[in-house]
Amino acid sequence: MSIYINNEKKICFIHIVKNGGIYTSGNLVKLYNFTRYEGMAPLSVDMKYYISNFNFRDATKIFNAVNKIINNGYSTFINSDILNYKYFCVTRCPYQRFISGLLYSKKNYKINMDNLKNFIINKEKLIKGNLNDLLAYSHIFVTQSHYIKNIPNLTILTFENLDKDFCNYLKENDFEILHNEKTIKKNSTFKEKNFWEYYDKFTFDFVNQYFDEDFKKFNFTKYNNLIDFYYQMNKKYNTILFDN
Repeated sequence: MSIYINNEKKICFIHIVKNGGIYTSGNLVKLYNFTRYEGMAPLSVDMKYYISNFNFRDATKIFNAVNKIINNGYSTFINSDILNYKYFCVTRCPYQRFISGLLYSKKNYKINMDNLKNFIINKEKLIKGNLNDLLAYSHIFVTQSHYIKNIPNLTILTFENLDKDFCNYLKENDFEILHNEKTIKKNSTFKEKNFWEYYDKFTFDFVNQYFDEDFKKFNFTKYNNLIDFYYQMNKKYNTILFDN
């Protein structure tokens, strides 16, 4: 989680976790002269290795930075020098993003989700736990709306059309397109089943209620019942998805 800045173009990328951030920021840093600002972990690292090997000073810095974002969003990092810059971010369907965050945190932060209902009910314990718990909370339960609250001059790209939206945004801001599928690859995690198959009624109702602002703010379709949700997802996606 970081802000990425190109001072020449006066543009900032706001990294909303589980929304294609590694792919987007990786290309920005490698090819488009963006610099990582207030970074909390090196780009494209093995997070399991990083978390198990950093020192206390690193851990404190990361813990404080994540807490700032959880409490105040990325506006915490905006100072007067970049207040008038242009900003952009990527948004994602809350149904997909929630499962992506769960699976990511299970793998990287060793979160126990054997009883998903109990895990969701007791989510606040993650904030009061160790650094791994806090990172997991930020990947699962912080809304997209929260990340970008009070962010000025914001353009929103979409996860499902990320390649096209990203290229269009770069062109609109006078960048020459330099990346392709061989530069920074998307971060893929194979799932045992399609994302909608992880949902039961409790989880479905929770996501509808907890991420209501995201559905409304970013114009994502919210389904009224689980049967309709299953049907529409099967209709839209007919293969096991890969995840970023």
